[in-house]
Amino acid sequence: AGGAFVGAACAILACACPAPFRPAPMLLVLVCAAAGLLGSLLDSLLGATVQYSGWDARLKKVVHAPGPGVTHISGAPVLGNHLVNLLSSGGAAVAVVVFAQA
Repeated sequence: AGGAFVGAACAILACACPAPFRPAPMLLVLVCAAAGLLGSLLDSLLGATVQYSGWDARLKKVVHAPGPGVTHISGAPVLGNHLVNLLSSGGAAVAVVVFAQA
C-alpha cells in the first residue's frame, strides 16, 4: 500500500509540472514503478539487517525490542520501524531525483 501511495503521489506531482518539464506518460509510469520497487527492496534490506525482530513467547507475537523471554529472529537493534520506513522512502525519492537529472 505504501508503494502504491508513493507511485500515485509521484504521478500527481509530475502531472502538475509545467508542460515543458512534464515527463512522457510511459516514462512516468516506469520511473514511479522503479521508485516503488526500490523503496520496497530498501525497506526489506534495512528491516532484515538493522531493525530488531524477536519472538516473545509470553505474548506469543513478534516484537521489535530485545528483552527477557524474547528469542532473536533477525536484525540488530539499531533502527526502529519508523526510521527504517523513512530511510527507505527517502532513498527511493533521492534515487528518482538522481535518475531524473541524468
